[in-house]
Amino acid sequence: MLRLGLDPGPSAILISLERLHGLEFLSVLAATWCWISDGQLYDVACPGVNSQLQCPEEHVIEVLSVQHGAKSSADCTARSQPAVVSDEKCIHKDMIGWIKFICDKLEQCRLPKPNRQMFVCDYSEDTFVQITYNCNKKSADVRTTVVCEDQAGVLECETGVLNIVRANFGRLDMNTCTDTPSDMTFCASPTAAGRLKTLCEGKQSCDGNATSANLGEPAQCDDLPKYLTVDYVCQ
Repeated sequence: MLRLGLDPGPSAILISLERLHGLEFLSVLAATWCWISDGQLYDVACPGVNSQLQCPEEHVIEVLSVQHGAKSSADCTARSQPAVVSDEKCIHKDMIGWIKFICDKLEQCRLPKPNRQMFVCDYSEDTFVQITYNCNKKSADVRTTVVCEDQAGVLECETGVLNIVRANFGRLDMNTCTDTPSDMTFCASPTAAGRLKTLCEGKQSCDGNATSANLGEPAQCDDLPKYLTVDYVCQ
């Protein structure tokens, strides 16, 4: 079991990685990413700073690894430059799976600040988290539908049938379906993708009702409206 939160404390919510069936942070400056000679990109989140992964337009994230180190070994003013990481394996074993669940196949994502729940040892208030990732070309065939909470949407193929690439019910950006920006941009239902696949795959059209009853209760959320995001192709 992996406990995650914005900050250590009783408000952190337990998420079981075994339950995950599959499954946008806006206004991330282009300066937060740059291409590295080996094709990999890096994000170094120093203490008190959210991790932010960013790909160019029409590219999507593939998370490769998560590491940590002491703030003195990183340049916190250049977060896209790889830092000197610790040889200790102190990050919780489920962190990489949870980060991939939130970020993979998105153009951008925003994660919690470094906190004690991410670690099994060697954590201090001066610890940074470094995420290594690739940006892969997004398929031109992928369509995206967004449905605000308690509303109904329709997934439809003019030709072929639905194949769900990614789905989330919760919140993965600050502004979708709300006039009040949210800081909880890693709010996700661990069952939404699996339920939507069961309901919709292989059909020409399918109703996507954006409710917890239909898609499962999301975790790591605030009280602002949630939404359903579905990436799919017609095959």
